[in-house]
Amino acid sequence: MVCPKCGTEIREGHLYCESCGYEIQIVPEFEPELEDSLHAAMQGMVQSVAVTGEEKLEEPPVPLKKKEKREIDVLIPLAHPANEMRKKGKRKKVIAALCMGVLIIASFSGFLWYQYSPDFQIEKAMTATKERKYEEAVFHLERALELSQGNEEVMYLLGEAYARAGKEEMAVDLLMDLIEENPENIEAYKKLISIYELEKRHEKIHNLVASIGEGNIKEELIDYLSHPPQFSIEEGSYKEELSLKLTSEQEGSIYYTMDGGKATENSMKYESPIPIKEGIHVISAIFVSEKGIVSKSVEKTYKVELAIPLPPVVTPASGIYAKPVYIKADTEEEGEIYYTLDGTEPTKESKRYLGPIPMPLGASKVKFSVITKYGKASKATEANYHLNVAALVSPETAVLAIKNMLIAKGEILDYAGHTTDLSGVYEYGCNLAVSEGARNYYIIEERYNGTETGKTYAVDMMSGELFAAVYNRIGKFEFTIFY
Repeated sequence: MVCPKCGTEIREGHLYCESCGYEIQIVPEFEPELEDSLHAAMQGMVQSVAVTGEEKLEEPPVPLKKKEKREIDVLIPLAHPANEMRKKGKRKKVIAALCMGVLIIASFSGFLWYQYSPDFQIEKAMTATKERKYEEAVFHLERALELSQGNEEVMYLLGEAYARAGKEEMAVDLLMDLIEENPENIEAYKKLISIYELEKRHEKIHNLVASIGEGNIKEELIDYLSHPPQFSIEEGSYKEELSLKLTSEQEGSIYYTMDGGKATENSMKYESPIPIKEGIHVISAIFVSEKGIVSKSVEKTYKVELAIPLPPVVTPASGIYAKPVYIKADTEEEGEIYYTLDGTEPTKESKRYLGPIPMPLGASKVKFSVITKYGKASKATEANYHLNVAALVSPETAVLAIKNMLIAKGEILDYAGHTTDLSGVYEYGCNLAVSEGARNYYIIEERYNGTETGKTYAVDMMSGELFAAVYNRIGKFEFTIFY
């Protein structure tokens, strides 16, 4: 069959032209033999009825006398049984043909009725949907809706077909009409939500459910609400690093970004507090419910400018000293003080200041810096000292005396500091001097394979007496005679 409007070939079973949309009117095919048979059968019935009627209209017969009746009985022969059987057979054939014709007409009429019924149109729409012919499905469902005079179930099916055919707004309008007609129509809400889900229009879902008044409908759809995550810290400028927590009262997952991009379901999943270090950070976060509904994204900006601490105050002042003194460093800043005795810049790898330290022997350049927990260092405070103390024992002699004692005790093998099993080497240096009461001491520090062991010894500058020295918590040395 071809379209009478544009001439395009129309596939069998289609009720419209796929090219121009022209609707095809189906006319049953004419069958002459069937028509003649039905016509003859119907004419026979009409004649039979007419004859019967005429017989009824004739005048009633005049009663015969007994003698006349006997003469007639003699003259009219009895009907032959074979003739009666033939007449009955003909009547049966006529009745059978008539019934067959009526049955054929009824069947064909039923077929035509079904073809133009809502059920037939729905069936065609379902077939088209399976074949992904969504426009065709829409056509049949629109016909079904017309034929069913606005049946609600057909409207649901048509809404889904609109969505699959890319006519989302038409689907939404159709379902919104149902909701406006009946605000308690939970099925219409669910169908509308399913369409929004196909389009990932999660904000629409949230707004739709949020707009429903309190009641059973909202309770049934409450899981479709998806609230944005909550931030534990308000956005703004800070002088310290932050630890940001993201939370939600609903069951689901939180996703976030830190580079200014909008968070999606493919972003980093929140599992622990987010460290916000120095700089400007734009945090975007979303919440995804267990039903997969995505909340609005929330963006907050944090500016972290870490303060640089002020330099520590160091005493005594730079100068020349003839008696050992302790060097002190103080700060009111939050952080730790680190120092060097060789003039290099202090770092977190340098010695940490725990209390007053002995002034180095000879000329020295000491530096102190405050370093915060974020690694921000103050400008170094520098002091230059020259300590020249009168003594009868030289620093070299003091070191040699300590080595002699350790060799005698079997702790080292020789003056080079080798261990008895030759597995390593101990080194001893004398760079510091302290004064306790009326006595001055050399402080000798021990290292093993280049690393400080924490052991210190002391030698009296005047008598050469040996001591084990321990640096106590108040920044002073305690001495014990070393045997």
